[in-house]
Amino acid sequence: MKQEKTYEKELDNRAYISNILSGRCEKICVSGWDEVEEIEKNEPLRFLRIDEWESYWENKYFCTTSWDGKLPL
Repeated sequence: MKQEKTYEKELDNRAYISNILSGRCEKICVSGWDEVEEIEKNEPLRFLRIDEWESYWENKYFCTTSWDGKLPL
């Protein structure tokens, strides 16, 4: 039974990441990386490929303090 729950969590996590990477999720408004770090502390650990990294952050968060809505690098 425990294996099934772990597998379901893994599937949910993969689906969640797929939605973010494809842009099919509502963005979270933040003022900068400090807020992002606080939010991400409570999120499960995610492994992203290097080519997914930028899309993940751009599609998940909207920076209210930048002119283009992207988090500063």
